[in-house]
Amino acid sequence: TVRFQSWGAHQVVGWLLKLTDLDTGLILEAAEADETGPFDAFCDRRTAAHLDLSGWPQSGKVSVDTLVGDRLDMVYDGIHSKDGEAINYDVYPLYDAPGVEAPLGTGKMVFRHGDMETRLDFGVDAESELIPMRVIG
Repeated sequence: TVRFQSWGAHQVVGWLLKLTDLDTGLILEAAEADETGPFDAFCDRRTAAHLDLSGWPQSGKVSVDTLVGDRLDMVYDGIHSKDGEAINYDVYPLYDAPGVEAPLGTGKMVFRHGDMETRLDFGVDAESELIPMRVIG
């Protein structure tokens, strides 16, 4: 189920979500199904939660409450904070999951499951500036 604060015709076609405006953004919250109740109730709660877009896109600021009660304030290409405290992304691993290693800035990942292992190397040049990308959640 996809819910929009505002949307136009033909934005959802099968599994494809078409976002055509240059100022488009998404608020995506993921949770364990056994902790949220029925999916429709989760969607209703997510849709009803605080969302302040009064600073978007002019000042690049968005504020949203998570379903566990945290307030996230995000400024495009600026400071992101949780409950008023700046988030230091450098202290978080790129991926935090059992069987996954992905040291930040290396472009390398290792996935392990039992005796199986898959290694990926995206050929990142450590001397070149990386393109920033953030997923908040």
